[in-house]
Amino acid sequence: MNNKENFGRLVQRLRRENGWTVKDFIEKIGVIGEDNKLLSPSYISKVEIYNEIPQPWIIYRMAEIFGEDLHKFAEVAKEQKKEEFALKLEDRFSDDFVLYRKTKLKKNAGK
Repeated sequence: MNNKENFGRLVQRLRRENGWTVKDFIEKIGVIGEDNKLLSPSYISKVEIYNEIPQPWIIYRMAEIFGEDLHKFAEVAKEQKKEEFALKLEDRFSDDFVLYRKTKLKKNAGK
């Protein structure tokens, strides 16, 4: 597993290396969740292309199907989620910090 590879690309690479179509992959995952349905091809696209992180039990099932170490596989998903969260926080708080600094400078200029 490449440490810089995001979860979606990892899933897509492993699926292709195994020669599975999206439909093959879905069938291998099998029924999942409380409603006992197969995942949809559009959901797999969300994971592989749009970097959606699946629910933990789906991640574990994927790792099992690919024969990957469960903890390492889940770690890739977890790290991606942490990076996305950090970027959102940074983006949000950088805007707030700029606004705070402008307000503070105006107050200090008025003294």
